[in-house]
Amino acid sequence: MSAKSESTQSLPIKFNLFFLHAVGSLNSLKPLRSNPFGTKNSLQQFSMMNLSQLRADTPGCEHRIHLNNAGAALMPQSVVNAITEHLQLETQIGGYEAAALRNDRFEAAHTALAELFGCKPHNIALRNNATEAYSVALSAIPFERGDVLLTTNNDYISNQIAFLALQKRLGIKVLRAPDVPEGGVDVDAM
Repeated sequence: MSAKSESTQSLPIKFNLFFLHAVGSLNSLKPLRSNPFGTKNSLQQFSMMNLSQLRADTPGCEHRIHLNNAGAALMPQSVVNAITEHLQLETQIGGYEAAALRNDRFEAAHTALAELFGCKPHNIALRNNATEAYSVALSAIPFERGDVLLTTNNDYISNQIAFLALQKRLGIKVLRAPDVPEGGVDVDAM
């Protein structure tokens, strides 16, 4: 195995108490070099991976259709194994020591994702979950009293709570765009 392919292997990775899991090897994916939504690319290839393999790696798929992926998806067996393995390691050497020992996997994830997206590893930001990532990004905006934040009626509840907190704390105005009956935002009503 070449040094390049070793760096693009995606193993379950532990950072803090949360795990990043990329199914299979990223070796078969070509890095993105242009608009990721324009033509067939590695993200589309990834979404079309061997679906039966992905389902087989997720034991819960055998007996249910589980659509709550945003909150708590069914874990693939490889993630369960990685969590169990890491917790066992923590019982032997301690949490901080185990995290330090596995830091190379965290760095390898940045490298593999950067290769996939055609950017530098320092441009990849991994967070514990989508809510935290959104909150961190939102907190980087220098809102001032009277600023207007436009959202929708159907935005994720954690986002809505963050908007209300900004409204109360900083005095911004939160406006919600109306919906159209077939779904989506009614741009004309804004």
